[in-house]
Amino acid sequence: MIENRIDLLNLNILDLCAGTGNISLEFLSREAGDVTSVDMSPICTSYMYKLHKELSIGDEWRILRNEARAFVGIAKETYDIIFADPPYAMTFHADLVNKIMDRKLLNEDGWLIVEHGKQTNLSFLEGFVEVRNFGNVYFSFFQ
Repeated sequence: MIENRIDLLNLNILDLCAGTGNISLEFLSREAGDVTSVDMSPICTSYMYKLHKELSIGDEWRILRNEARAFVGIAKETYDIIFADPPYAMTFHADLVNKIMDRKLLNEDGWLIVEHGKQTNLSFLEGFVEVRNFGNVYFSFFQ
């Protein structure tokens, strides 16, 4: 779905609420470039560090333990793709999008993709392009 919108080679990617790092690994397996994975769970970040070591992944995968909104507030880089998958029950999806847009963390022609449940509507936010539905999973795209 993402590859239809952007060439995935040599990008700077941010994976917020990365969990076990599956999305990060998907980007890395496609040689998408540098991936920064952020999650506040010590269990998840420990698991990602373990995978990083076991798979002998180099410097292209950075793993940070932090809360997504806090990280966005201090981020010093800009990104070609920001993928965010906060727990569906959380209510800070819109706040996260607003912080990313306010801080101008997307590169020109960059994409922000927010995964969420049916109950979350982000279509009123700055930069909204579309929402795509796959079963019980929704992806809102911003540019």
